[in-house]
Amino acid sequence: MLQALIHHKLKGAFTDTHFHHTEDTTTSSIIGLLQYLPDELVWKLLKSSCGFSSGMPQNIGQILSVNFWDSWTPDGDINTTRVEPDVWLEFEKAFIIIEAKKYDGGGQYEEQWRKEVKSYNLHFGKLQKRLFFIALGGNQILQNKTITVDGVNHTIHAASWYNLLNAVIKQLKEESNNSAKRILSDIILAFEQHQMFQIDWLKSIYNVNINLENKEYIKFVPTLLGGLKSRKIYNSNINKKYFYTDGRFLIT
Repeated sequence: MLQALIHHKLKGAFTDTHFHHTEDTTTSSIIGLLQYLPDELVWKLLKSSCGFSSGMPQNIGQILSVNFWDSWTPDGDINTTRVEPDVWLEFEKAFIIIEAKKYDGGGQYEEQWRKEVKSYNLHFGKLQKRLFFIALGGNQILQNKTITVDGVNHTIHAASWYNLLNAVIKQLKEESNNSAKRILSDIILAFEQHQMFQIDWLKSIYNVNINLENKEYIKFVPTLLGGLKSRKIYNSNINKKYFYTDGRFLIT
């Protein structure tokens, strides 16, 4: 959230007493925390967010800079106004551009990718570092695409917020470094504040059999969604089998 505040991206997020998350608060809260993890872990998690990470190297060195919403000069060709990538990171051996959308599902488009790559070439092309373009969120399918800019083909790596969330959760379970664990835990909280939660698939959920005789209903508070609301199970549904998932009992 700090980066969104610094770059004046919080307009509309606090229009009343409630927090209204936006594309920019999502990017700032999650990527803004991600940058504080060890350099190799940042790259590992970004790769894990992609639908296809084959061909992406294991190590691209240390992070040299992390930048949010930089304004790049247009090239005067396909870019007539300044270009503003959501995030770009310079590693020792590569550049990463992240074009983020608020949700998974739709919103990415090729013309925006093309403009950002064109401006990247204008600003940093002489450094001859490998460019990885990650389209995070906003994809109908997580399938890489190829665009051609200045006669060079560039792979657009389609990525998912939920892929990133699941990678963070998995890393937290495996992590031994306490400072990294604290950051990972806060990233998960940032996801939750932006209405993205861990999903447990039915095949991994244990069965619950409920058999009560003289109760009108059972109240319970779902822990998965942080105890937001009480739910009721009425007598008409007693003795049926339930699966607990995503904060709800699913009746079978």
